[in-house]
Amino acid sequence: MLTFLSWIATIGSIIGNIGVIKKKLWGMQIWTFGTAVWILYALITHNTAQLIMFCFYECLNIYGWYHWKQNKY
Repeated sequence: MLTFLSWIATIGSIIGNIGVIKKKLWGMQIWTFGTAVWILYALITHNTAQLIMFCFYECLNIYGWYHWKQNKY
């Protein structure tokens, strides 16, 4: 199961990043999903450093998604 989760998170992160580079909102949405899966993975594996990093990334993703939708960039 952990391998499956890590692959879903990796694929989501890569596809989301490509979307963000192309300035597509769906990229931010997929990237946010990928980060959420990384958070779940870090919780299951008890990896505190990774958990803190991906929680921080998730906050940045949500902040960016909100401002992107508000056209504040």
